[in-house]
Amino acid sequence: MNLFALDQLGTPAALAAALAEAHVVSPGVDVDQIPVGTGGSEALRVVFNHRWEYDKDPIAFLRAAHAAAEAGAELELILLGERFETLPEGSAEWLQKTAAMTVHQGFAGDRAHYAELLGSADLVASTAQHEFFGISAIEGLAAGCSPLLPKRLSYPDVLPEEWHAAGLYADDADLTACLVGAAADPAPLRATHRRERLRAVA
Repeated sequence: MNLFALDQLGTPAALAAALAEAHVVSPGVDVDQIPVGTGGSEALRVVFNHRWEYDKDPIAFLRAAHAAAEAGAELELILLGERFETLPEGSAEWLQKTAAMTVHQGFAGDRAHYAELLGSADLVASTAQHEFFGISAIEGLAAGCSPLLPKRLSYPDVLPEEWHAAGLYADDADLTACLVGAAADPAPLRATHRRERLRAVA
């Protein structure tokens, strides 16, 4: 049923009956060109593949990564996502603070390079304050990345419940703790069967 047919329903009861049969259809995510990767090779590799705007809160991600490194975690960061002329306030400072652990920064040149970078990561992280669905996170899962997503917005609905304990964090301090914990032993995140299961989730 489309919106133009709603005025033909007549009564509130007819409208309620029509709505009872409605369902939410997730947006299409093209994962065919994103093969499952093997993850990092040494230090925990984390990809942040979201637009660099205030609603995706890249500063929170950089702050957490920096705090994790200060606590002794060995990290490599891949910073993707579209950037605009004006970046969120504080971006330059935090990019400088995390420069030593950043192995890629900037928009990927094409879809194949983007997929390659995703596949080289162990974790796909989000610090979004506003999210309708989470296409970037789904693309990371398609590449076999383990999720590190906030326990809010659409993420608890998009991520199957079996992955909630390992894949959702409560707040910024929990995000830092998760990074420290994963960095202590990233090998399980690189296991082929785990990465293929995450691909299946996507």
